[in-house]
Amino acid sequence: MALLACALLAAGCSTQRTRHEQSDFEQLQRALPGSYDSTRSGDAAGSSAAQPVTLSIQLVRAQLVGDTVYFVRETPSDNPRLVLEQRIWILTLDPMGRIIQHMLLFKDPRRWTGVASEPDLLESMLPQDLQALAGCDLQWQHAADAFTATAPPQACHPGAASQGLWVTTRLHLGDRQLQLSERRTGADGALDSGETSITLVRGSAATP
Repeated sequence: MALLACALLAAGCSTQRTRHEQSDFEQLQRALPGSYDSTRSGDAAGSSAAQPVTLSIQLVRAQLVGDTVYFVRETPSDNPRLVLEQRIWILTLDPMGRIIQHMLLFKDPRRWTGVASEPDLLESMLPQDLQALAGCDLQWQHAADAFTATAPPQACHPGAASQGLWVTTRLHLGDRQLQLSERRTGADGALDSGETSITLVRGSAATP
């Protein structure tokens, strides 16, 4: 009887934890999309945030790639037609209940230049259209009405072909603000030690 009671207690705790993790995942799915504007430049000279920028995070339909897929587009705040960066973020809830963010690049960026105005084009996107950033996945955690995503500091290694690429290493999503930290890829394909951070303020929601 004692063993049965322990088993039932463990099963109950596991179910409660699973529900809590699923709730966090669903809350993050709703909170992340939007249009965010930076009000000042980053700390590191020459970073991707050396000018005021607008970051759009848009939930899109791309079922061949994943269930929760975001099209992420960065432009100068004063010139929304000039694309600084376009990427794909995919959120998953792994078997251990961890919220994982996969970050991917377009293999042929020119092919997707106009998708901001025609997001339905992303429905045809295939896994082979994207390139994953090796070891650069972020893990989200929820605490004190905010979400924070971090990655193991030495795991992310985009490769020598990605020299100069800025990679997101930390995100903090709070009330109407998104804090973003980046590190640059060096000549050896690993991330440089210097990090730049910017704070972006939420504007209107970005919808499909």
